[in-house]
Amino acid sequence: MLPEKFEEPAGFQWGNFTNTKGAQIRYGSLQPEGAVKGTMVIVTGFRETIEKYFEVAREMAAKGAEIFEYHLWSDHNFGRLMELVGYEERRITFSKFARKE
Repeated sequence: MLPEKFEEPAGFQWGNFTNTKGAQIRYGSLQPEGAVKGTMVIVTGFRETIEKYFEVAREMAAKGAEIFEYHLWSDHNFGRLMELVGYEERRITFSKFARKE
């Protein structure tokens, strides 16, 4: 059995949708047991998953935050995602910005 920090928090809700560019977006949410005191959005990094942040979600919900997480990426669709989000165009734009062109 895994330690609790790795387990899905009780009440965690899963979903997914297709965005306007055709990418599947996976998300999850967790509501606090009491009154909502704030909202926290967790966006995963390129090689991270929603599950990595279960411990953070559990701790923040216990403090009154409603939690929303989304996962844009997985190993099997990396190339497609880069195409969908315009990676090359954004890389060039950022490069110009960094050089102040």
